[in-house]
Amino acid sequence: MSKHPSIRFNLLCPFLLGLVVISCSNHPATPDSPIYSSRQREFIVPYGNGRPVMTDGIFQPAEWDDAATLVINDTVNLYFKQFSGHFFFALDSRQLLSPSIDLYISADKQNILQLHVSAQLGERMLRATPNEPLDTAWVWGRTSGWYANEFRWIYKLLDSLVNIDGLDYETAINQAGFHHEGIEIDVLKSKIKGSIWRLRIEIWTARGKGEQLVFSQETERLSTTNWAEIRFE
Repeated sequence: MSKHPSIRFNLLCPFLLGLVVISCSNHPATPDSPIYSSRQREFIVPYGNGRPVMTDGIFQPAEWDDAATLVINDTVNLYFKQFSGHFFFALDSRQLLSPSIDLYISADKQNILQLHVSAQLGERMLRATPNEPLDTAWVWGRTSGWYANEFRWIYKLLDSLVNIDGLDYETAINQAGFHHEGIEIDVLKSKIKGSIWRLRIEIWTARGKGEQLVFSQETERLSTTNWAEIRFE
């Protein structure tokens, strides 16, 4: 079991000292595994200790124990680390309904790579320069230099739940979907040049019809102003 749920519990419920001590003793933190709050804007990407990440949406034992944790709120954690030329990123979405995520990454404050993960994977290029607008078409299915686990479900079961049992689509797809605990993304660092990336994250629930979380808050897609900075050292 990953350390992160217990660490989140530690952060959110410090007054329960006895339970926190028990929780942390089962999953000890390491000096290379920092914990950040969503108020912060600059992050150092820690080096992993060699444990591989299987991008299947299941948090395997110790898979993310060597990663930094970014606490977005009391239900959402993000994890990230680097190892052997790869940037690994995860959304812990065990308390979210049918989540999807968009990463906006820029190394030069102008050209923005948007990576989308939901029931399909896709990418496109955007440009933050007002005088040279660029909004290329989505290329669905393109995962050159990156990969993630898309949300999948059993089609026949979904159809039965909606058309025979009369469930609403969101409830049905949550029942018909294959088990997952989050979204795991693997990006080759060589895909985005530079040792400093500017990052904006959008998290959607319930197929874009529910809650939207944005990190960093009060930022825009086509302006890298106030985006978070992640540093590879």
